[in-house]
Amino acid sequence: MLKKALIALIQEKDFGTLRVQDITDRADLGRATFYLHYSDKEDLLSAIVDQSYQEIAERLENAKGAENLIGLRWGLEYAAENPELFSVLIGHQRTANKIRSLIIDRIMLEFPHELDDDNLSRATAHILAGSIMGVFNWWLNHQNELSLDELLDLFSKIIPEGLLNLKNQ
Repeated sequence: MLKKALIALIQEKDFGTLRVQDITDRADLGRATFYLHYSDKEDLLSAIVDQSYQEIAERLENAKGAENLIGLRWGLEYAAENPELFSVLIGHQRTANKIRSLIIDRIMLEFPHELDDDNLSRATAHILAGSIMGVFNWWLNHQNELSLDELLDLFSKIIPEGLLNLKNQ
């Protein structure tokens, strides 16, 4: 309940202005209950971030196959099912960096022939990962403009073809 309360409150207010009392009021719990589990609001946020990152890493590892280009289908479905949580995660610098690293690793793993392990390839993977995260964020706010399947179709054309074009230059 505390985690859900914090996620909801972050959508409404800046994290810096939130107080433990705000969180416990939203969760309809006492402050003593909060302090049994967490030392402060940052500790609660860290617990949310760490738990979510672990779940993302595990699911991404299992999201293999051509129909799930670098786990994008699962990632978009997860973001659509958990928009408030995803917003918190990509808004948290440490988690955003960790998720970006997971995406980079998947790009390097799934496109070994298009990307040799050199600095240019790592830069390319970083560009793609940053773009993917930006598109995820945009799509969460504009799902009515592009369906999940349309977005995946676009990714499946741009990423492999773009990497092949880069390699052939």
